[in-house]
Amino acid sequence: MNPHDPDPSIETISSDEPFQAVRRQRGRGFGGLGARTTALTTAAALVVAGGVATAAYRSSQHSTDPTALIPSSAFGVAVLDLGLPGGQDEALRTFADHFPGSPTRTGDGSAVDRLLRAMFSGSDPKVDYDADLEPWLGDRVAVAGWLDSSGAPRLEALLESTDDAKARTGIARLMRETGDSVRPVFRDGYAVLSDTTAHATAALQAADRRSLADTGAFARDVAHLPADEALLGWLDGPTAERALQSALGGMLPRDLFGGSGFGPSGFGAGFGASGMFGLAGGKDPFAGRVALGAHVADDFAQLDLVSFGAPAAKTAPATLLSQLPASTVGALEIADPGPVVGQVTRLLRAFDGFGDHVRAGCLQFLPSPTAVMPKVRVPKGIPHRRAILREMRQARHRALAQARAGAARSGSGNPAYSSTCTTGPKPASPLEAFRAATGLSLPGDVQTLLGTGAVVAFGGLHLTALPDVAVRSQPRGLSAAQAVAERLRARLSAQHLVDLGVQAAGQDLVLATSDGYAQQVAQAGEFGSQPQVQKALGALPARVGAAGYVDLSRLWPLFGSHVPEGVRHLKAVGFWSDGQGSVQHLQLRLVVG
Repeated sequence: MNPHDPDPSIETISSDEPFQAVRRQRGRGFGGLGARTTALTTAAALVVAGGVATAAYRSSQHSTDPTALIPSSAFGVAVLDLGLPGGQDEALRTFADHFPGSPTRTGDGSAVDRLLRAMFSGSDPKVDYDADLEPWLGDRVAVAGWLDSSGAPRLEALLESTDDAKARTGIARLMRETGDSVRPVFRDGYAVLSDTTAHATAALQAADRRSLADTGAFARDVAHLPADEALLGWLDGPTAERALQSALGGMLPRDLFGGSGFGPSGFGAGFGASGMFGLAGGKDPFAGRVALGAHVADDFAQLDLVSFGAPAAKTAPATLLSQLPASTVGALEIADPGPVVGQVTRLLRAFDGFGDHVRAGCLQFLPSPTAVMPKVRVPKGIPHRRAILREMRQARHRALAQARAGAARSGSGNPAYSSTCTTGPKPASPLEAFRAATGLSLPGDVQTLLGTGAVVAFGGLHLTALPDVAVRSQPRGLSAAQAVAERLRARLSAQHLVDLGVQAAGQDLVLATSDGYAQQVAQAGEFGSQPQVQKALGALPARVGAAGYVDLSRLWPLFGSHVPEGVRHLKAVGFWSDGQGSVQHLQLRLVVG
């Protein structure tokens, strides 16, 4: 038997009868398929290459959920509902129509049909969406990375089929275009593919024994996401680590990502100072799980990310952000900024060590002028050709003399491969430069200023004065923070850099580029009640690990005609994070108009 043929012991491989699923009204989602439309290419892009950016979808609208056909050993899953639940197809049309060049403005069918048709029109090899996919493709496209019985990572892609016969013909045509010879295995209304047909069959056999739908953890995790998500995601950190270890032959260093904040634990560090910016994430980035979801509304797109198993996050009052002046252009709040300051300090100290290394650097000398400076032919007719050749010969002889001198100094007498070390002035220390400019020490003085929570606010530009920039913090001790602030003000004033405004606001401390702006930030403003801010931040929790907002509509005019017309329709971006114990939640919104 051909090893790529399906196992005949599988009973339900296919009938060519159409799968009687609920057919959408020509509404399909976006982002599930790449420029090359084979499911295997999609799997590689979403699960292997990305590794983290995977997605999963929960649904009760269909008779067979794709997670029932995915093995329980899955470490990353992607399932996209192309029907866009909750009326999101019309919302997608309205959202996309804000952009002048959007393909939703032309063509036939729903907004999703138009987007998919436009996406595939430029694919290589060429794919005719209406002929190759539309006649048989159902509502859901799934991708999974899973471990087989030997612990080796495998890929599985599932395409919902409304007509197995047309699906078989269409997939065969696509495979010929891409040069692949893999044939799909059909089961319960899905065309299942992998890098070989045998591996697709093995995935179904493993799911028969125990599927992802049987594990419980997957369903519990995605339940933390908002309802009616068109795109949801799930990654199991421990299983993903085993997959990487297997793929790398057990050579994955345990500390490769440690502290980076890019794994589930890093995301889960409250999405605050440590997790959000990848500066001091969890010790073990594979310790937890991550669920992701996305949906679109008429005037915004929202991404939700939830992590499980991370240490409880520290939070600060969201009022630090929401009570800024109403005229605020952009702001960023961080709870517990101390770890960020500490990590920045460690990075700057690393530059000091690098400076010591450069100061005692060695120059290598090679044996001959041709090794140091190879011969180069200068074509006849080049102006000043003789002078150029003379300069090149002299440079080569100088290089050889240096090599011989280095060999003599080393005592070897052999210029075959010698070196000399030089000692120069030590590069300036970044920490010392910071101290000289501000009069403050890192990390201590800066941590004293920022305390247990801080927000940085940008209020706009002025033609004849410094921009309005302020920091409002919640120091652990107000008097100690004020003393540090006064020292900073004196140093900046002595250097004629800025007349820093320093003001107390209850137990908070405000530092700003002017006394006037410091007074504005010290008062309770109405920033959080502005309609566009509310649109970008949504249901802002009372306490956050981090939060931010940028009014893009007020930034684009600063760049004049350099900003494309379509980009100008991006009005604002906002995010926040909070946490309940080991469950951390991040929400990100992009507002258009």
